[in-house]
Amino acid sequence: MTEQNECAVSNFIAKYLKYKYKLLFSIKKEMEQPKKKRHRWCEDDDVEIIAIWEEREQELRKAKRNSHVYSQMAEKTNGKFTAKEVHTKIKNLCSRYR
Repeated sequence: MTEQNECAVSNFIAKYLKYKYKLLFSIKKEMEQPKKKRHRWCEDDDVEIIAIWEEREQELRKAKRNSHVYSQMAEKTNGKFTAKEVHTKIKNLCSRYR
């Protein structure tokens, strides 16, 4: 093996070990963070989200990118739900009652 090949192999090994270390560190960090407990939607939550949705319907139809609208809707639930949960619930309600 030539000196150039040895250098290339050692560089590859160093990059590989660095990658593995970063990967293991990120997995450990994810495992340390507690997951948010799943919230079951009840009928009162459905009524609340539909009322909020009714207020914001025009904004949702106008905006192409409307994540900010869902964030505002989530704020109106007093932190009970995230913007993603609100968006998913509305999407599910639409498909269920279409």
